[in-house]
Amino acid sequence: MEKEVNSNYPERILQLEKLLDNKTRQLQEVTQELDDITFAISHDLKAPIRAIAGFSAILKEEQSSKLDDEGKRVIEVIENNALKLTGMLNDIISYSAISKKNLQWQPVNMNALAAEAIDVIMTAEEKTAFAIITDDLENCNADGKMMKQLWLNLVNIAALYAEKNICFKINIGCTADDSTVTYHIKACPAGQQKNEPGAGINMEANIMIHEQLESAGTGAAFIKRVLFKHGGNFWIQSKPLGGCSFFFRLPKNQPENL
Repeated sequence: MEKEVNSNYPERILQLEKLLDNKTRQLQEVTQELDDITFAISHDLKAPIRAIAGFSAILKEEQSSKLDDEGKRVIEVIENNALKLTGMLNDIISYSAISKKNLQWQPVNMNALAAEAIDVIMTAEEKTAFAIITDDLENCNADGKMMKQLWLNLVNIAALYAEKNICFKINIGCTADDSTVTYHIKACPAGQQKNEPGAGINMEANIMIHEQLESAGTGAAFIKRVLFKHGGNFWIQSKPLGGCSFFFRLPKNQPENL
């Protein structure tokens, strides 16, 4: 009896492998369909949003003398929200496009990308208000274009957090071991030194941070998806009044399964 049961193992394993392959294929197809729909809807929504922004601009320019202060304020609100919606749609398009893009693995200068992200994202006032300390960053092996977008999103998230939580120091650095490199951006209150720990995970603080990150659009989701494609990961550490640290880890070499 035992021999008969054991003899069925290979056949059962093959059946399970086939079932797993089918489920994986179905999941990939559904994911692709969702990405295609998201991409199409985002493109279709751009035209009406441009129309709203355009007509608002015309109204403000041609009818400005007839509008009172409240009317001018409402038009400005419409224009700002149309601009915000356009940015969100562009983020969604970029997010959905990640799954379609094959990675172009190459050596990436992370110092240059971090510096470029700071220059692009932060205003002159923010660069003056924040003490920005950038340590020497280890290069990585990754898709250069995706890493550029990752740094832009990460610096944007850190700047939003720092501005809303009155942080005066932003430290960018990294640590490495034999197989991975961990990069970080730490937004620190005035009294916290850049080499202090990123603070333990605190539920209350993390809820507050995730609520604040909603204003960053799909930035965090974009970062997570890029890192997933590279075999890496992203996480946040924080505590009330203790600043916030944003981490992402990458393998030093291209994983065999990617």
